[in-house]
Amino acid sequence: MKAEGVDDPWAHLTFTNDAAGSNLSTEVIRDVAPLDVQLGVDDVKAVPEKLLKALFSQSEKSSFQHEEFRGGNENLPPMRTYAVVDAAKVQNLPDMIEASGLTYRCLFKGKAYDELMEAAPWLVELEEGNAFTRNLFTRSNAQWHLWGAEPGIYVRSRSTFEKVWSHFRKLTKIQDVHGNWFYFRFWEAGGLNALFQSWVDAPKQLAAFFVMPEGLGVDSVICIDANTGTVRSHSISNKLINFRNSPFRLSDEDRKVLSRWRAGRFDSKLLAEFSRTYPEFSSSSEDGNIKWLSYVIKSASESGIELESAIVDFAHAAYLLQGDPRAHGETVSFLGDQTLHQKDRALLARKAAEKFVAIRGSK
Repeated sequence: MKAEGVDDPWAHLTFTNDAAGSNLSTEVIRDVAPLDVQLGVDDVKAVPEKLLKALFSQSEKSSFQHEEFRGGNENLPPMRTYAVVDAAKVQNLPDMIEASGLTYRCLFKGKAYDELMEAAPWLVELEEGNAFTRNLFTRSNAQWHLWGAEPGIYVRSRSTFEKVWSHFRKLTKIQDVHGNWFYFRFWEAGGLNALFQSWVDAPKQLAAFFVMPEGLGVDSVICIDANTGTVRSHSISNKLINFRNSPFRLSDEDRKVLSRWRAGRFDSKLLAEFSRTYPEFSSSSEDGNIKWLSYVIKSASESGIELESAIVDFAHAAYLLQGDPRAHGETVSFLGDQTLHQKDRALLARKAAEKFVAIRGSK
């Protein structure tokens, strides 16, 4: 991983219908504050005021007004709001949405469902006054308040639940241009934002995501950055309807975009964690911290430490020791013990570093 992507490339961009090829339109809503627990409030809100229009308005406009609806806007089905929620980020998600009374279904089936249900994407049709809807946009220490977890993406469409489910289910496992199959985590809002940015001049990619084989498609996809309170609502030009039935294939460049986003996301989270944990770290220069982190990640990789959770422990050890854990007393033996899993090696190295600092501080 590289220490890049820390800055948000979207922060200075707002695509409109006049942007590159008029394929993608992105409305940027800034400074969105999550709901609090709203104790003692008579008029309880379901979503932040700034998001009410984007999430629940009944606009007469639609990118998908086909022949069957040209008799007038009164013939258009109502606009619906869906969420694709990641069970890996929400504890007990299946039980939570079952208790909500909302329409829902896992996007995985068969063996994938049996093995990955607790870490799978779930499609939920949201209702404005529902408690689960409100919990998605609420931040507190309660595990059922999900704003900080960034649990998924939001979709506006006039299509039925079954058609939306069928459409997105086909995107959960896709091929790249070389024919390799893999799971596509499109419900990661940050990664999807990065892809949309790169697809402004790629109408077939956009159409494969937004356009359904028949009937109404996806009118907008809403991605929330909980850390910055920045929300982006993406929609496509209606001229891309002609691209329906285009196969979805991720290009080599798409893979690079996602790789850069993942690296940048991890770096940003780790930098933020160190700033919270070590006050003196946040007082150092940002450039210096980024360069230090890049060196630590490289050192971890050279030690066979490549899982994110293990890299975090390795980085803590490095910071506590103010040096390379690979060259420091007890941590050397732990990191070099190839009989242990990399997560165990990194954790033992961190604990040894903490012990060293505690002993040094007591003298």
